[in-house]
Amino acid sequence: MKHDVNDFIPVMKQQFVIPDIVFIDAVKKTDRLIVLLEAIFRFNHEAIVVGDDYVFESVRAAVSRFKQRYPTIQLFTTKPCYLMTYRKIDMGLTAYLRDSIPEDPIDRFYKCLESADQECSDYIDKIDINKPQPRHNGNTPYTQLVIAVRYDKKKQLEPLMLQLKERAKPIKNVLGLTWVDYMKYPDLLY
Repeated sequence: MKHDVNDFIPVMKQQFVIPDIVFIDAVKKTDRLIVLLEAIFRFNHEAIVVGDDYVFESVRAAVSRFKQRYPTIQLFTTKPCYLMTYRKIDMGLTAYLRDSIPEDPIDRFYKCLESADQECSDYIDKIDINKPQPRHNGNTPYTQLVIAVRYDKKKQLEPLMLQLKERAKPIKNVLGLTWVDYMKYPDLLY
């Protein structure tokens, strides 16, 4: 059954339906997600909750806080998703989820930048270097590359930056926001 977050549980109660699996998508506010998770597990303690958007910091924070608050719940995560349940689940599920969902080329590119790895060029043709990435501080991959070059003492990433310079488009900051604004008000990104 497909329902909005706000009326999901009352509709289920009204129709005498107790869901075994609940899929959450689009709830990204930390406190709201925690409240929803608590309501779901109060309604059916044996439910399996699968959630999308685990790439967002606010979702990871909510899942982490929920796990701290309820330590007996089992938590399985992959880059884009999470699964929570009080049921006993075979640990093979974690390997299945990890291996069956390929990692996003954007995420691989950012990992390369963190390690100042020359292999970053392998992912360049698979990503749009000018598209802002909300889950990566709203920066474009090219902006992240420029930032990484500043801290790359071995200068391994500089050739890549120079190679991509022609493809990079100038960033338009209509509101005149600074990095401080994004740090203080992360909701501006969403």
